[in-house]
Amino acid sequence: IKDMIIRGGENIYPKEIEDFLYTNPKVKDVQVIGVPSADYGEEIMACIILQEGATATEDEIKQFCLDRMAKHKCPKYIDFVDGFPMNAAGKILKYKMREQAVEKHIENGGKLDEMFRIINKELEESGFFRALQNEPEEIPKETPTSKRKTKQ
Repeated sequence: IKDMIIRGGENIYPKEIEDFLYTNPKVKDVQVIGVPSADYGEEIMACIILQEGATATEDEIKQFCLDRMAKHKCPKYIDFVDGFPMNAAGKILKYKMREQAVEKHIENGGKLDEMFRIINKELEESGFFRALQNEPEEIPKETPTSKRKTKQ
C-alpha cells in the first residue's frame, strides 16, 4: 500500500504534513489520509487528537497550515478524533479511518464527495479492505529479469 496522496497530479506525502501539524502546540497526535475526490483524484484529510484540555476548530487548523505551508498540501478536511483504530499489534489502520470518515461526513451533510462513498463501497465489495488486513507477501529476491544472461 502506498503512503502517498496524489492530488491533481501532485505527489503529497502524509508524513510531511503530519510532521508539520505536530508543530502546533494543540495537536497531540495526527494521521493524514487521502480521500477520493471527483475533482483532484484525492483530497487530504487530517485526523487529529488534541492535547488534553485544548480546543481548536477546523478553520483554525486550516489557517495554521495555510500560513506556513504550500496551499496544495493543506488538508481540505479536518476531523477531531479521540483515538485511531489499531490492529492487535498496535499498527494504525488507515483504511478503517477512511471508512469512518465516509460514514461520519456523509451522515453530517455529505461534506465529502459522493464519489468518495461510491468508491469506498466498491473497494469494500471487492474485498480490498479485507486484503489490507493480511500481512504483505514477501517479495521474491529473484525476479524473471535477474535470471537473464547478458551478452558478453
